[in-house]
Amino acid sequence: MIKTCLSIAFSLFLISALLLAGAMDYEDAVIEEIRYCNDVALWRHNQMTTGSKQYGHPDYKGIYAEVCRKYEPQDQLLVAGDR
Repeated sequence: MIKTCLSIAFSLFLISALLLAGAMDYEDAVIEEIRYCNDVALWRHNQMTTGSKQYGHPDYKGIYAEVCRKYEPQDQLLVAGDR
């Protein structure tokens, strides 16, 4: 009986630990994605304004157009028909 209770408690602890680790991995992935998008945006901005390639980096993963759109500010975007 005690062994069964201990195994159940250990199993619940292990599942909880794995869920917590998975959530932390997801948060780390989102933070890394935001950092990548910001660096690409900074690189593009500096290249267009001053011609400098000193800050940020180019879109070496090729995901900026699809992935980084959700991190761009939407409050200043005016689309025809959105009034």
